[in-house]
Amino acid sequence: MTKGTAANAEARALLAEYTRATTQHNALERAVRRLEEKDEAKTARIEKLERESTEQKTQLAIFRPALQISLSISSRIMETRRRDLGQGSESSFIVAGNQAAHILNIEITCEAIETFGKHHPWAEGFEEAFGCTYATALALLSCPVWVEIMNLRARMVTDNTRSETKKIEDRSLVQQMDRITCELMALSTNEAGHGSMNIYEHGVTEVKEDSVFRIGSGSKLITAYLFLIEVGMKYWGHPITDFVPELAAAARNCSASPDPVDCTDWSEITLGALASHMAGIRNDYSTPTELLLQAATLPGSALVAPQLPTSAIPPCGYNFTNACSEKQYTNGLAAEHPIYAPSTTPVYSNAGYEVLGFALENTTGRSYPEMLQKDLFDKLRMKASSYYVPKDLTNAVMPGGPVKSYFTADLGGETPAGGLFSSQADMIKLGQSILTAALLSPTTIRQWMKPVTFTSNLNQAVGMPWEIWRDTSTDHVIDIYTKQGDLFAYSSLFVLIPDFNVGFVVLAVGTDTTDTVEYLSDTIIATIIPALEDTAREQAHGVYAGTYRSTNSSQGSNMTLTTNPGEPGMVVKSWFSGGINLLPILSGIFLPTPGAVDVRLYPTNLVQQLSPSKQRISYRMMTRALAEVSDGGEFSSDCEQWAMTNSRTYGNVGIDEVVFEVEDGKAVSVSPRALRSVYLRVA
Repeated sequence: MTKGTAANAEARALLAEYTRATTQHNALERAVRRLEEKDEAKTARIEKLERESTEQKTQLAIFRPALQISLSISSRIMETRRRDLGQGSESSFIVAGNQAAHILNIEITCEAIETFGKHHPWAEGFEEAFGCTYATALALLSCPVWVEIMNLRARMVTDNTRSETKKIEDRSLVQQMDRITCELMALSTNEAGHGSMNIYEHGVTEVKEDSVFRIGSGSKLITAYLFLIEVGMKYWGHPITDFVPELAAAARNCSASPDPVDCTDWSEITLGALASHMAGIRNDYSTPTELLLQAATLPGSALVAPQLPTSAIPPCGYNFTNACSEKQYTNGLAAEHPIYAPSTTPVYSNAGYEVLGFALENTTGRSYPEMLQKDLFDKLRMKASSYYVPKDLTNAVMPGGPVKSYFTADLGGETPAGGLFSSQADMIKLGQSILTAALLSPTTIRQWMKPVTFTSNLNQAVGMPWEIWRDTSTDHVIDIYTKQGDLFAYSSLFVLIPDFNVGFVVLAVGTDTTDTVEYLSDTIIATIIPALEDTAREQAHGVYAGTYRSTNSSQGSNMTLTTNPGEPGMVVKSWFSGGINLLPILSGIFLPTPGAVDVRLYPTNLVQQLSPSKQRISYRMMTRALAEVSDGGEFSSDCEQWAMTNSRTYGNVGIDEVVFEVEDGKAVSVSPRALRSVYLRVA
């Protein structure tokens, strides 16, 4: 290949990259525009945040399973970014590339936030809500295509081997590239727009991706993950009395058989019920409210309640200076009244996860901290994460100091439920390991990431311990797997969206951080779901869309696939076998009343790796009537496709089974398996 030909090929590749980036950018812009019309509920939440004190540190990162980014931005682009944010040379940009995500931690003033809000209406209100009183670390919507273009741009600018003619062409391309931007989400980071971020006397003065937070009930997710790593799912159906002797004795001493009102039926509570909050036991044993209520019973108090005997007062736990031993905790918990009969309805329970930690230790004969460190943190290189309070607090995020922030509070045996320490970078590694099934089999991951029960919210389900939200903003359901955590001044939210292999993490500390984390996460979801939909559709179109034809042209057998904007799946635009149109035939096979049909292909998670660059990927056809209209009844509006999959066969092979052969990221053939045919891609 001549140098000129190679240069042309590179220029075409750059133009292709530019086109892809523009498409992705436009998708993000459309997503942002959708947020311009705020509903009354969100406005009310902003007003609530404005009324409350909000001295906070918040950290956010969006990640994908195996995204490695090394980004260098030229000084000219840096200056442009500073001007865009209205900040001049005082802005400090930290560009961080890691295995997990493209993270930008950016320091900007309140004035810069106001400037940013004018261009991004959905960001309005953040400067008031957060008060611009403290640092908020920030990450952006991941734009790997834009990053790659910037790398290509840098190579073009510094390549002195290219001809003068090509350099002129390069400069034209560079000018186009410089107009590509990435949607950026910014929050306040400087106190009243002045000086540095050093307003805390203890711990970090600048939040970074390895800064240490307490993650509260995010610990439950790690405990469930560790349980699966150590012993798998085989014990989920076993009763807790098989693993914790104190609870076995409690089941004998206070039997639920004659008295289910006062006695918890521990022999019917399984490990899986504890992990999914279905045990019917109380939230906790020996909480801080015990101390408050005892004080309220003193003479002169407003509360009319009897003085408690010493035997009725929890001897440990509630003031975080004398953590309960396993025996104290289980004996105290066993003496409490049940909330519901086991497996009735979800009742959030910290106690369930403390007991689950005891069960794991008794099952393996090892301590929870040892297993956590060696089998999870060390394997994933989660260097900032720990069971115990870090010995070195210089990297800790603790407003007001270690005591006031409760950073050093001792939760004792309740640590598996809500006391672990971690960082943004480490939580990203945790999420990546789940998305890639790095420590468990893919089947175990899929079994784990399923709902167990539902709440009264029609869009919320509960798993082990997943808090699962169903996004219905598109024409199909997207399940969002989350775990939220709160511990005193700390709030966290861990999110995975398996449909797109994407997740994000928000860590916060300060006043009323729960509202901040939830509002910020709402905004992220509303922004990225449409963009991810568009990107996934574009990628699928590039891999599969086209016309496939039988190698025997005389047979008249072919299939044409495409995608439709705003709709899921690969659309079977046409399908002929031996010159016969098969779509009307599918209508007669799969539908009770034949008519015009919509036929789409959906992935099955069945992939055979033939070589590093070649795969066989299985899809299934879903057929529905174009005129399908539901009358809204519970039964008549049932989604029947799930029951029809592989229900029609030919020679014991499903008529809906389709297998692609993909090479170097492009489908080269498709096989409708029931016809025992292979069609080669021709366009």
